Amino acid sequence: MKKVSAAEVVSVIRSGDRVFVHSVAAAPQQLIQAMMQRAGELRNVEIVSIHTEGKAPYADPQYRDSFHTNAMFVGGNIRKAVQSGEADYIPV
Repeated sequence: MKKVSAAEVVSVIRSGDRVFVHSVAAAPQQLIQAMMQRAGELRNVEIVSIHTEGKAPYADPQYRDSFHTNAMFVGGNIRKAVQSGEADYIPV
């Protein structure tokens, strides 16, 4: 198995893609940070998650043109974005 960097992993993400971010403590923080480094290159990437622990920088209003969050659980890290309409909640 070949090891690759987080930057290489997220290099396959294109504008308009849908990306599932794993849940709770398994949220891949290094991959999320690498994705944030590409925010200036990406547009309308949909981030889908059930519930993530830790930081969710993709839900910050400064990234609204790059990322849109659809979550099945609203935790403290995205609550403000959902309340302001910057992110969506999918009831399940």
